[in-house]
Amino acid sequence: TLAELKAALVEAEGNTEITISARNGNTAYYNGTNWRGSLTSLDLAQSYMIQVNSDCEITLTGNSINPAEHPVTITPGYFWIGYPYNEVKTVSNVFSGFASNGDMIMSRNGNSALFNGTSWRGSLTNLEPGQGYIYYSNASENRDFTFPSNGN
Repeated sequence: TLAELKAALVEAEGNTEITISARNGNTAYYNGTNWRGSLTSLDLAQSYMIQVNSDCEITLTGNSINPAEHPVTITPGYFWIGYPYNEVKTVSNVFSGFASNGDMIMSRNGNSALFNGTSWRGSLTNLEPGQGYIYYSNASENRDFTFPSNGN
């Protein structure tokens, strides 16, 4: 939960400035004050960015989900998307049958775009557990995306 994440970040030694950002809001903690901001919960379909003022390690535990049971509505333009698998999968396998020409997937380390409806080109070839991504949809309307149940 968001409350558990906040508590773990505050407990991490040395972190007096923390920001958790989502695509449509954030929450921040400064020098022992209460958390403030518009982010009030976490969503399985979203990814989040966390900024802390010093290195820290936190451990969070949760339950595994069946990605096929949690469809994601991808909006036109940029959409922050989580990655629900516990293993590395290729971009082409995960988004096969969904992506349109001009769609892109971006990480903090690279990106790829779909060309000719069949070929992902760029430096991002694999999606990794524990990472969040930004998906750019070239479509003009919302589209429902369901992660394959086995990632293939």
